[in-house]
Amino acid sequence: LLARWHAEAAGTKIRYVPAGIPDLLRTEALVDYEAGIANKSREAQAGETQYRIDYNRRPETDMEVCMPRHTLEIFARGLGVWDRFPEADRHQQLLHMATLLDDLYPTFRLFLYDGRMRYSIPYTIFGPYRAAIYVGDMYLVLNATQPVRTLTSHFDNLI
Repeated sequence: LLARWHAEAAGTKIRYVPAGIPDLLRTEALVDYEAGIANKSREAQAGETQYRIDYNRRPETDMEVCMPRHTLEIFARGLGVWDRFPEADRHQQLLHMATLLDDLYPTFRLFLYDGRMRYSIPYTIFGPYRAAIYVGDMYLVLNATQPVRTLTSHFDNLI
């Protein structure tokens, strides 16, 4: 479903506020760890990660991601859900993210915001067409123009 929405939005800007570390920036070790604690399929998670990397290598892709700076800080310190993820793997994850960000620029850009000043739920905006709000194991999908514009404005204000 997400792949179809990405395809429909080809050539437009996709904006993404992740629930944690952005999917396409995760290492295999992090995919394994997070799949284990969430009881999700490792293969499905890895496939989604690879799809998103491949998608962002396309020249027509324009994706912006905005996430709280403190998510990276607590990840680096091994706090919260990452308290059992080994320090060496966390370090490798951060290096992997930096490398991918350099490699995928300018089709993929990551922005950080101060979670003490702003709040956001996780969502993805697929151009002017739709927005999908992540609510755990499902998405609340908005196809009407005004809610998509409102979330687009919210995203821009995070930056």
